Amino acid sequence: PALEAMTAGAPVVSFDNSSLGEIIGDGGVLVPDGDVLAFTRELRSLLTDDAARDDVRSRGARRARDFSRQRSARQHAEIYALVA
Repeated sequence: PALEAMTAGAPVVSFDNSSLGEIIGDGGVLVPDGDVLAFTRELRSLLTDDAARDDVRSRGARRARDFSRQRSARQHAEIYALVA
């Protein structure tokens, strides 16, 4: 969902848990896992600050371009070749 949101141009605020930090990277706003106050603060900032929202949207769109089915298939094939 985070990658889909960034691809669609939606700014992303997420807890930094599981693989979300790896996926979102600098393309969104990551807050410590479970820190609801930090999450709320960041979300409020994006809702009220046009410049901050546009910045996160732009970074998210740029980050989303790093992911593609072709790239994923190529990387998986490389790993399979190494293992074989």
